Amino acid sequence: MSKFSFPVRTLYAPLHFGNSYELAGRHEIREILKEARWWGFNTYSNFYNQLGIPKDAHSPIYYSHCSPNFRKWERIKLWFREARAAGFDLEYTICANMVFVDQCRENLMARGKGFGHLLCPSIPEARSIMMNNAKDWFADLAQSNIVLNTLTVSAYDFGGCDCEKCRPWIITAGKLAREYYKLAAMYFPDIKLRMIGWFWSESDSQIFTEWVNREKLTDFVSVSLWLKYNKSDPVSMMVPDSCRRNYFIHAGYNDGNSLLNDRYAQWGPVVAPERIPATLESLKASGGEGFMVYSEGDFDELNRAITTGLGSGKFRSVDEILKIYAERYFKVSAMEAQAWAEWLKMWGQPLDVDLVATRKMFDNLAANAENSWRLKQFDVKLKLFELRNKIEQNAVPEKQNELIFQFDRERERLLREVYRVDGDDYFENIVPQPGWLTKWQKEFIHQNKMEHFSAEA
Repeated sequence: MSKFSFPVRTLYAPLHFGNSYELAGRHEIREILKEARWWGFNTYSNFYNQLGIPKDAHSPIYYSHCSPNFRKWERIKLWFREARAAGFDLEYTICANMVFVDQCRENLMARGKGFGHLLCPSIPEARSIMMNNAKDWFADLAQSNIVLNTLTVSAYDFGGCDCEKCRPWIITAGKLAREYYKLAAMYFPDIKLRMIGWFWSESDSQIFTEWVNREKLTDFVSVSLWLKYNKSDPVSMMVPDSCRRNYFIHAGYNDGNSLLNDRYAQWGPVVAPERIPATLESLKASGGEGFMVYSEGDFDELNRAITTGLGSGKFRSVDEILKIYAERYFKVSAMEAQAWAEWLKMWGQPLDVDLVATRKMFDNLAANAENSWRLKQFDVKLKLFELRNKIEQNAVPEKQNELIFQFDRERERLLREVYRVDGDDYFENIVPQPGWLTKWQKEFIHQNKMEHFSAEA
């Protein structure tokens, strides 16, 4: 494996959907950031997800301590302060045309594509709302002595408009990004502008590149290209001549068992010991400057460590990182850590794991390990897979339903006791579930028939 040394190593850890970052306490925040910095990240990026949140028009930023806007914004600032104290550069991410829920009026709404609270930037009043929101954020950050190093703008996910005036959307998003950048520079004169290629098509990258080159624009310093699921290379995606090529790396899934949907903590912690090194090799070969690692919480910590541990040049191999991880967090000997590294590595392809042998190995190794949330998450992951096998091998409906009840309870334990997040809705709605689980939920949970199952089961 090559030795890497990418100068840009960004942790993008948005506070939304009730994830670990949104719910973390002050001391937990410090610990998360301290560990991220130790593994090799040097930039921290945050995003204000306005989904379902009113702005509270009585005040530019907040109205009262009871306001969801106030609470969320203050937590974002807390993360920024702690990140700066931990030695990070600071980056703020904006979704191009997303606004607060109480700013959505039918005559201003975006058309066609995208989702979220989206206004059409070709309507002057709507564009003014977007810019005023950004100006309020920048002004309050500056007044709070939080200095941004980078502004990053995303065209998609929460973003998009397909009206005639906004087409092609990717250029409209680029123009919005430049306007946000000019506003930000009023408060942070040395700030840089980057684009996220999340959900970009090859056509988007070509249109954006041709536009920037044709107009000879120099304010965009890089584009972080999106890697589709199970891919380690953005293939033929382009970047403008004036931009560095970065990658937007998703930490939230494994090496590629798409049939299982082992992502977003639905089956516990994830690890990608093959996908991530291959991605970094591709980035290096393309002359890339660095990466933006998209993280949704505690469950993807191993992938964060692998990406920036390798990407910073601090470690030479995945095996070394997994061994150090076990020594650092499980408090085991070097010999035991090597065995742990082999055990952890197997979960890159979870459907290929021999569960009987893996359980025996886990129980032996765990006997000498520190009993922390990091250890517990792997115990529960193993239990979920053991239950999955029993469920799919058992044809007796009554017994199968009892096993699914146990599975549902173990997953709740994982989310509530281990990750400390919402036990009912943590990304469950956006990750396809096993057919047997969906059927069981409709029959027993949605119709309130849980009394059929024993609490001791």
